[in-house]
Amino acid sequence: MADECCEVPNTSEKKQKSATVSLCPRCEKKGLPVDILTLRHQLKPPRNFEINESAYFFCRTHDCPVVYFSADGKRVFEKNDLRLRVGVKETSAPHDLCYCFGFTKEMIEEDIQKNGKTDIPLKISTEVKAGNCACEYKNPKGSCCLGDIQSAIQHAKATMGGVQSAA
Repeated sequence: MADECCEVPNTSEKKQKSATVSLCPRCEKKGLPVDILTLRHQLKPPRNFEINESAYFFCRTHDCPVVYFSADGKRVFEKNDLRLRVGVKETSAPHDLCYCFGFTKEMIEEDIQKNGKTDIPLKISTEVKAGNCACEYKNPKGSCCLGDIQSAIQHAKATMGGVQSAA
């Protein structure tokens, strides 16, 4: 399934990215472009007032404390600057994957362990089709979670001996 399942509305707050690739100033790994709209919803005060019109990126490196950084590296926002936990950055459960409907990595693993498969992707897709997602606001990456859900399913299947997914 495609990683971009949700249509993000075209708003005046969204900033076109001038830079397409930027490295995290701490871990030096490639960041994912993220809209200012996402930062405005994720950052808690007073850090949310520091957002400027720069291009911003999401650092997905698990052990790096940085969540967002500007293309020039001058603005850095860490885990403790956010309103919510960032599943990919956490060392303890729960590891959130779907911020719109509350699915975690642990829920996927439990579903597969208990049932031999999971229908979580189907549940999410159904809700997305009904217009009930808000990935651009709720997901710290600012994009659809289904790619992360599929990765978690593949990882769970690999570690549990290849049970099947309903997806």
